Amino acid sequence: MLNVTNKSYLYSIMDLYLSGEISASCFCDAFHLCYDIKLDLNSLTPEEEKIFNKYSSIFCRFSPFEEDLLLDPHAFINEIQLKQAVQNAKMALENLSS
Repeated sequence: MLNVTNKSYLYSIMDLYLSGEISASCFCDAFHLCYDIKLDLNSLTPEEEKIFNKYSSIFCRFSPFEEDLLLDPHAFINEIQLKQAVQNAKMALENLSS
């Protein structure tokens, strides 16, 4: 069982989303619950905090509704854009350990 208060949860849900095991909406909800509400940000390295903070502001803009995207394409992102952002975040985090 994944612990939503642990930073490994963030890494796990990115992998689950990219492998298609959870939906975009589920990923965004889980990321928000962990990163923005439950996680002790002191458990992150400064580099991790910078990356997660940057991508949190992108992930929260996901909308599964075409109407939102048509209303303001600069305020919302679609699933293709979300997946690219998650891939970019994962790559940035992987580069920290290289």
